[in-house]
Amino acid sequence: MTKTLYLHVGFGKTGSSALQNWLGEISPSLMKSGIKYPGSHLREDGGGSGISADWAYTISSGNAAPLKRALLKRDAAPFLNAQFSSSQGAVLFSSEGLQGLSPSTLEYLKDVSRDLSIDVVIIAYIRNIYEAAYSDYQQRVKGRFLDKSFRAFCLERHGNPQVSALRKFEGVFDDIRLIHYDTEATAGIDLALLRALGVQAPIPRMREHRVNRSLTVLESELMRFFNKQYLLVHPGAKGGAGGPGRVLSDTLIKSNPEASPELLLDEVVLEHLRHLHGAEVERVNRKYFKEERLKVLGATTRKTLESPPELPEAVRNFVTALVQQSGRLFPATDSTDSEPLWRRVKSWLFRERKTRRSDRASVDGGEVGSGMSGRIDSPDRGSAGQADILGWVDRVDRFGVVGWAAAPRNPGQTVEVLVVLDGLVVGRSRCEAFRPDVLEAGKHPTGLCGFAFDWPRNTVRQGLRQIEVRIDGAEAYRFSTEIRF
Repeated sequence: MTKTLYLHVGFGKTGSSALQNWLGEISPSLMKSGIKYPGSHLREDGGGSGISADWAYTISSGNAAPLKRALLKRDAAPFLNAQFSSSQGAVLFSSEGLQGLSPSTLEYLKDVSRDLSIDVVIIAYIRNIYEAAYSDYQQRVKGRFLDKSFRAFCLERHGNPQVSALRKFEGVFDDIRLIHYDTEATAGIDLALLRALGVQAPIPRMREHRVNRSLTVLESELMRFFNKQYLLVHPGAKGGAGGPGRVLSDTLIKSNPEASPELLLDEVVLEHLRHLHGAEVERVNRKYFKEERLKVLGATTRKTLESPPELPEAVRNFVTALVQQSGRLFPATDSTDSEPLWRRVKSWLFRERKTRRSDRASVDGGEVGSGMSGRIDSPDRGSAGQADILGWVDRVDRFGVVGWAAAPRNPGQTVEVLVVLDGLVVGRSRCEAFRPDVLEAGKHPTGLCGFAFDWPRNTVRQGLRQIEVRIDGAEAYRFSTEIRF
């Protein structure tokens, strides 16, 4: 039986999260068609009776993280053998992260697949150049503290991420099935994926809902102003999945997930992109579409604006004060998804201030700041062998608990900590915030192992209190202290 490895490489803002949620839902139907979608993020047992309301607007990273780790470790052969150990003739992985693989890693994948008699098929969606540039700009405004205008951003850039990624894969693989996102969006990007996979059996359609929609132009301007003010207070901030900018933008989107974002149409930018990418657009059309599908700017049903609106002065003053004074304006609160926006902003700004300290030394056992700190450890571990858990509590104070924890025997595992106050579990936190110090010290392969827990309201009273931080599922590993609030 011919073995085929399908890699859906998710270029930015081409519906990847929506497709991945749908693939998780229909994985049993795909299995019947001879295609395995392993490690469904919706149901660990492989089931998919229907996507729940909780997942309707969930941003997904797909299912290719284990494959990517195996490739980076140069240990992909056992992993791929395990995926094809059943009678299934095809396996599908999907992730935006695949576009970040280096050419040498792609060559390694090609060599391993050839040795295992596996055909590799690359599937990707490509967007019109202007729309892709605007989406890339918004992604950076949302999560990377970009404070430049769209025009300034585009005029100083000379590449296009999706074109660069396509060229990289073309340099290694022959079978690339490119889908023009803008053409297929009307009929359904799910149908286009099924055609690329060669699936002819009836498959449930993808539900119509926006996942990780773009910002409206007004929201984008609000985020850009926030970024400018934040960078004044925190020069050099880089942003990321757990940073305050991302929390703010995600909150705006979640409060109105079905909003219809406009397109900011700048003629100067349009001419610049035509000059840069006109020849590449013609090449892609000749090679993949045999007609003029890909364009620099295509027809759009979105409302277009020639210039962004001005933010009211009262809003600008409020955001400025919020960024500069957030750590002192509000009392400590919990950080659930249902919190009002200002509470979440306060919470994340506090965490940034406390966890980015230059004197933090928790990776090598040093004392940290003025709060209580110490190692998360087990009295039964002894001195021999590798610990099941590595971790440190950086500080315990009247605001909350900050630290990191990781499982060195299983670095892909996300550890959870339980926070115990006077013998009662008052909350838990996933250890998934970025900790550059832990990464640089070699304690975790990605540094995504930090946690920051804010005390729930009305739990912290004056007096001497007993605090414990335990590892969920390995509660012998813990940190205990007493602190007077």
